[in-house]
Amino acid sequence: MWAGTNSGSVFAYALEVPAAAVGGDKRPERAVEAVLGKEVQLMHRAPVVAIAVLDGRGRPLPEPYEASRDLAQAPDMQGGHAVLIASEEQFKVFTLPKVSAKTKFKLTAHEGCRVRKVALATFASVACEDYAETCLACLTNLGDVHVFSVPGLRPQVHYSCIRKEDISGIASCVFTRHGQGFYLISPSEFERFSLSARNITEPVCSLDINWPRNSTRARLQESPKLSQANGTPSIILAPQSCGGSPDPAHSKGTDTSEPPEATLSPMSIDSATSADTTLDTTGDVTVEDVKDFLGSSEESEKNLRNLAEGETRACAILIK
Repeated sequence: MWAGTNSGSVFAYALEVPAAAVGGDKRPERAVEAVLGKEVQLMHRAPVVAIAVLDGRGRPLPEPYEASRDLAQAPDMQGGHAVLIASEEQFKVFTLPKVSAKTKFKLTAHEGCRVRKVALATFASVACEDYAETCLACLTNLGDVHVFSVPGLRPQVHYSCIRKEDISGIASCVFTRHGQGFYLISPSEFERFSLSARNITEPVCSLDINWPRNSTRARLQESPKLSQANGTPSIILAPQSCGGSPDPAHSKGTDTSEPPEATLSPMSIDSATSADTTLDTTGDVTVEDVKDFLGSSEESEKNLRNLAEGETRACAILIK
């Protein structure tokens, strides 16, 4: 068991779990003991953010639940293992079991920021489906996301993800095992982002709409009159077929009361105007319209009178 403190200390404990009794599932009453095996003190004494044990290929050890259910790939037990310790200021890799320093990267010295979130993610290749690498993804207090190779700790990419003023978004950010992440943009909304070129956050969705076959013909056969507000003439549209073309029964000149849409002429529109305007526009004239008309005529007469008086006065001044 690995434990890190806020003062930059890392403790490795060896757990002694007593075996279960023969023929029984329960352990004896003897308690589990934790024996201190190693203590590591970081020089900069920054708080420890995360600790991960790497196998011979630089991949993190599977979770206990996945290992017990055979849901994860077995770790490589041939090569030497290592432990990755991530603090707020730097990342450091130690070899096991001697716990000697192997490599490190000082993030604060290079970028001037502090680490807030750390996770080991698997990045699959786009060109080759069978190739994948394990990298270290971290989020800083400035809202930037960095990706480093493991266990070499070489910088790979650097993105500006979250605004540095969004403190709640940085505190709520979490990474997935496949190079994606989530963070809150409001108390009830979260945003998703991806660092992987293969597992992108492209919205893949579709909406299937099944229209009844007879609904289109029924809507086209209806020929309601257009609204005749302010005296505009009504035009009756001809029914169309399902393909969008005029009905051939009407285009051949048969005796119908509805003229085809494609053969509308100015004469038909004028006739519709003379026939419909006299009937439909009478109801549009109101008392308010009459008052406005009378008011405008009275104002125009007053303007003419004032203009005539002004001209006579100008003439009198010139004669003097």
